[in-house]
Amino acid sequence: MTRKIYTFLFLFFIVALSGCLKDDLNDLQDQIDDLNQKVGDLEEIQQNQLLQAIQQLQAALQELESNTDARYTALLENLQLIEDEVANNAAAVYYGNLLTDEEYAKFTAQGATIVTGKVTATTSEHIEALASLKLVGDDLIITSGTGVTLENLENVGNDLLITGVTGDAVIQLPALGSVGGNLEVTMNPGLVEFAADELVLVNGALQVSANDNLLALSFAKLDMADELYINEYFEADPEYIFVGKLSSINLSGVDVKNDVTISYIAGGTAEIGSVGGEFNVIYTGLTSISILSEKIGGNFTLQYNSALNDVVADNLKEIEGNVDISFNDNSYLWTQETRTGMVNMPSFSALETIMGDVNIVGNNQLKSLEAFNNVTLLRGNKIEISSNGMDIENILVFDALTTAGANQFASIDININANTNWFDGFGSLAKAKYIYLNIKRPSEGFGGGIGIGVSTITDVARVDGFDSMTEVSNMFMDLMEVTEFNAFPVLDNFQNFQTYLELWMPSDSNVGVCSMANILNKIKDGAFDVSWNENRKAVFRYNYMEMDRNTAIDQLLSTCNP
Repeated sequence: MTRKIYTFLFLFFIVALSGCLKDDLNDLQDQIDDLNQKVGDLEEIQQNQLLQAIQQLQAALQELESNTDARYTALLENLQLIEDEVANNAAAVYYGNLLTDEEYAKFTAQGATIVTGKVTATTSEHIEALASLKLVGDDLIITSGTGVTLENLENVGNDLLITGVTGDAVIQLPALGSVGGNLEVTMNPGLVEFAADELVLVNGALQVSANDNLLALSFAKLDMADELYINEYFEADPEYIFVGKLSSINLSGVDVKNDVTISYIAGGTAEIGSVGGEFNVIYTGLTSISILSEKIGGNFTLQYNSALNDVVADNLKEIEGNVDISFNDNSYLWTQETRTGMVNMPSFSALETIMGDVNIVGNNQLKSLEAFNNVTLLRGNKIEISSNGMDIENILVFDALTTAGANQFASIDININANTNWFDGFGSLAKAKYIYLNIKRPSEGFGGGIGIGVSTITDVARVDGFDSMTEVSNMFMDLMEVTEFNAFPVLDNFQNFQTYLELWMPSDSNVGVCSMANILNKIKDGAFDVSWNENRKAVFRYNYMEMDRNTAIDQLLSTCNP
């Protein structure tokens, strides 16, 4: 009886357990069905998001596309093919991120070509597994390897970051057409060559930096980037110049929405399209720069470019900041025996407006400076042209300038310090705050016009210009080496109440300053003297010694016709 009871209880327990298990299994199946539904919904959402992103990119490209630009046509066609594949081939799409070895194994087993999420490749096996990859919906990050060739990669939805590549590596992305975020190639100690010659659009910044052995960089079809930053600063340079090895660069005349910065590269040429922000090329061995833009949206800077001898900016009409063209020769490369650098200043023949200061200094190989002669408006505080080549044949600058100063109530400082046969310029400007004019005969010796260990090589130093100048605050002129003077013919007034004129007279007493006869006679007649301020005066020096004012003026006008 007892056994029967135990048997019955056991059977009851089994039945009850079976019932419970059945209920649990039903619950579990419901959960699985619910999970599958959620996974399906999530995949559908991700698929729709991916399709939407592709369509948005297509719309943006169609706005940029011109009828004659095959680059955008090809990119749109590729995007259409990918859109069709996402919509019609479920196996082609891997949903989620690709970060771990397990996820890479699933991706490979599925045979997918599209990843909806983020992809991070940290091993050479990861890179090999991406051989068939066409599109990444989010970031693509490559952090290792001795070489990367992703032959099928066409689009990256967000950022593309390549770093940590070693071992004389070549990176080739021969099918890449667009990057939806930033493209960064940085800190790859072994990288020697990078090429993405089908790349048309980088929607974010294009940054290439700190690749110590990079020799060649190519974007043969690149049309647009938000920002361009190339800086191959080489910290381990034993000569402490810090210029990297990059010497071949192809930028395809790319249009840049914001700033352009190119620095510390060894050579090559650069062609840039439109520039929405600043334009900075500093410490390079570039031999030629071509700028297609009509406007620079910020400062324009060319500094320490050791081999630069050709700058083309024929379309440029407006610069929205300062202009600084300085030290563009190889004098800072102490091991170079042959001097190279900018010989002829670019003319900027179409330029009409500059919204900042102008600084042209220390270009020691300069032989000719005819520039800025169509500029009519300059909203800066200063123009400085000084210490350039010591044997400049001629200088003609800012001859059409009529409005100069930070605002309508301000005037401008003009500083000219040059060794030249002939200076001319500023023919249309009526007013200035301060003028410093020091013209010496062409010389040879130490560069930069510093006057040490030099000897004159010509006997001519002619000064013209300032034909419309009627008023300045104060002025300094060193005419000691001048052989002919025809400037300031209508100057009529000084505004300063201290020393308003300091003039170092020509060493040759036969050189007159007849063009300034009107203002010099006014000085001699005491037109600017005031009884209450003896410091308001004109100072004249001959052979460095101060000279009596009236005697000096008589000498300066002695050669003039009565």
